[in-house]
Amino acid sequence: MTKYILALILFFGISVSAIASEYPKPTKTSESTMTLALANQDLIEANILANLGSSVDQVRGDALQLIIDIKNNYPSVDMDYAIFPLMSLLKGDKNENVRILSAMALSLFNSDRGHFTIRQASKFDSSVRVQKICKVLSLNR
Repeated sequence: MTKYILALILFFGISVSAIASEYPKPTKTSESTMTLALANQDLIEANILANLGSSVDQVRGDALQLIIDIKNNYPSVDMDYAIFPLMSLLKGDKNENVRILSAMALSLFNSDRGHFTIRQASKFDSSVRVQKICKVLSLNR
């Protein structure tokens, strides 16, 4: 019985190691290897601006999340074209989740106007939830 169990363990051990060796190990990439092609940046800009102006909350939210992801993963990419639409969304969007995402995206930019808009929203937004999140974002600057 013990020989049978040992044979099974040996078989599964060899199988797992063979399967694991087929997959390449993930490697860390530096920012220099993680660049966006210039053509892609133009397409991204056009899509982001179009989606920020959408009447569908989910589309605006997805565009805001894309901005956040790009700013976090590709900090060298110039996305200053999005600052004014983000400020507009934070100031006047009817959906508080969209306003929160726009505040989070604005906080990633090194823009005095954007940070001023976040500070103003922390005082004057109609939603207490948005006010609290904007207050935290303005203190983290």
